[in-house]
Amino acid sequence: MALLWDPVFRELRFPTFHTNNSDATSINWTPRIDIDETENELVILMELPGLNEKDVKLNFRSGALEVYGEKVREKKDERTKSHHEERLFGKFTRRIQLPAGVDPKALKATFNNGLLKIVVQKPDKEKDFVVPIARL
Repeated sequence: MALLWDPVFRELRFPTFHTNNSDATSINWTPRIDIDETENELVILMELPGLNEKDVKLNFRSGALEVYGEKVREKKDERTKSHHEERLFGKFTRRIQLPAGVDPKALKATFNNGLLKIVVQKPDKEKDFVVPIARL
């Protein structure tokens, strides 16, 4: 059954879902990130709209940062008919490999207005060491 807004969304190239409150948009999804580098640190910014810090977990495992959680769909009145849905809901996991030598105790994370900011102190650079050769 064609809906009133279908031609508009097709013209704009938006995906159209005929869900009528189903869980069609409840999928595993991957949050978008930016990674910036300064002289002493890496800064990871992750967009998590609609979530707060209680919805997100961070783990450091095997040299990687794991960010995971779940965005839960709000309940709609069963008489409400959805014409178009783009927002994603469901569980998410993001694994970010960090440089060797990162101290997990030095990681700092803040959350503000749906933006998770993780600051990673870069490890001290290893300096070349000349190994002396003894004469026998």
